[in-house]
Amino acid sequence: TQQEQAVKLQAQLQGDLTTLSKNPNAKASDYAGMMVKYPQLSEHFKRGWDTLNGEQQQNKLSTATQVYAAVNNGSIDVAEQLLTEQAAALRNSGKESEAKAAETMAQFIKLHPESAKTSVGLLLSSLMGPEKFAETFSKLETENRAAQEQPAKLTALQEENRRRKA
Repeated sequence: TQQEQAVKLQAQLQGDLTTLSKNPNAKASDYAGMMVKYPQLSEHFKRGWDTLNGEQQQNKLSTATQVYAAVNNGSIDVAEQLLTEQAAALRNSGKESEAKAAETMAQFIKLHPESAKTSVGLLLSSLMGPEKFAETFSKLETENRAAQEQPAKLTALQEENRRRKA
């Protein structure tokens, strides 16, 4: 029946979300793939998005992008700080409920960084579109990987040079 199919699809979605959030090496393409496979996720995020004005949308997108990049690089403290600063600015502007939401997200990142990365990744993939999200963050992931590998490559070259001179 249609209800059984809906239950089966929901269970599959939950399973895929759990798998994604537990994958410490999840990439932008993984989040984009979820949005393609489950377009209903996008609808969930866009309902809240559509209630914001242009400036609010831009601020939210900018913050989410920075938070995702920080969490993706393992800089949990940076992501928390971004959200804490945003909460203070929102509170100073009289936006108490938005400030509390930013503080809640900062706590969520601190307590469950992989789940938070999944939430922010899915939000961005939904708002940017899966293709643009994957393209943007795949480039960053490649650059970060190259930067992380650089010290090891330099050490290997130095060792090789020492051996040649010996």
